[in-house]
Amino acid sequence: MCSYAELMTTAQDIAHWLLEQIQDNGQRRTYQERIVRIIRNDFGEAWSYRNQNGNWAIDRTILREFGKLKSDHLIWDRSDQSWRIVTDDQLDLIRQREERSKERRAAIKVAGEARIAALTDTERAALQARKGEAAARRAKYRADRAVE
Repeated sequence: MCSYAELMTTAQDIAHWLLEQIQDNGQRRTYQERIVRIIRNDFGEAWSYRNQNGNWAIDRTILREFGKLKSDHLIWDRSDQSWRIVTDDQLDLIRQREERSKERRAAIKVAGEARIAALTDTERAALQARKGEAAARRAKYRADRAVE
């Protein structure tokens, strides 16, 4: 059963609270696992869900509101599922790294397209068949995980 406070809480309220939590931590990391546990306990379980990996995650409406509030200096580290605040110098380095990565991906895409264009019709058909088989394996894996 929900409390009155839980019923009166909005995604925007929780997004503001989340931003305060991260700002209070300064440059130390704020981990999603801890935040989602607090959200579930203090604001109600309706503000969380289980993601495809089976972990508790923050409701997407909160994250959308949070995205409107945060600055460029607040970054999400996907590898360890945490937020942190970075300095101007760190932000510049992150942007440079992202730009280099973007350029590498574009070069790889162009090279891959050139290789595919050079394939014979038979080789192209075999490649498409392998892609279809891989997609079917991924779908089966996801379906099996959903049943667990």
